[in-house]
Amino acid sequence: MKKELKRLYEFIGQYYDVRTAEHRGFPSKKIAGGKLKHIAINEAGLHMQGEGDQHNYIQLDRIDDVIIKDDRKVHFIYEDKTVTSFIFRGSDKKDLIQSLYLDIVDEAQQTGEVYKEYLLARWADSEQYSRIPIRTRLALASWAALGWDGGGFIQAVVNNNFVKALTQADLENRAAIHDIAILVYNQLPDKSWASDYDKAAKDQLDNWRGTKGIQIDRAADIMDETAISADKKIEELKKIKRECILAREYYKEEIEEWTN
Repeated sequence: MKKELKRLYEFIGQYYDVRTAEHRGFPSKKIAGGKLKHIAINEAGLHMQGEGDQHNYIQLDRIDDVIIKDDRKVHFIYEDKTVTSFIFRGSDKKDLIQSLYLDIVDEAQQTGEVYKEYLLARWADSEQYSRIPIRTRLALASWAALGWDGGGFIQAVVNNNFVKALTQADLENRAAIHDIAILVYNQLPDKSWASDYDKAAKDQLDNWRGTKGIQIDRAADIMDETAISADKKIEELKKIKRECILAREYYKEEIEEWTN
């Protein structure tokens, strides 16, 4: 049934973003012609909820076969040979593009949070970086992943202005200033730190919103692009969304490895 589940997911994914509500369709007489608030597919089954809170649930362990037709029909053949059929109608492409963009904003934020934890776990595992005060590591990780301003000392550090950084450092950070510089140089994303005297780099830092912002900006550029079709936009936005999810899963696996 896992193969059928994958086919079903891919089929519905042509017409809906499975994670996103408010797409039009008529999957059954119960919610015919109305809006779907929710579509969920997992190993247990297919669950659809209409805007009037009507529910339709297909238990996959009772299904003998799933037949997908090119006319957007899905036929579920039960063990007793009875059949339940659904017809899917694609959502408005403009709405789908907007929904995908909002999903990417959410996915990028979640991935940024996990990336912050990934950096902290990575640095805690290093003898050199573990000498840096934990509050400073947290501020640098939050700046790199989420674009959070860590205050005058952190901003001086990421601006590569160590004269200013030393004047604002407390005793613990002053003692660790060399290790902090090495961490910034070797561990922070290239675009998250630069020379305070390089105007282009300074402008870049003024616009830094963390690694999460990179994916959001990519999605926004696609949204604003006028030279590509709606189908191409949908394809590219789904790609960015998948990249966010895959990156988050990778960071989680690395965190688990370092903390166990």
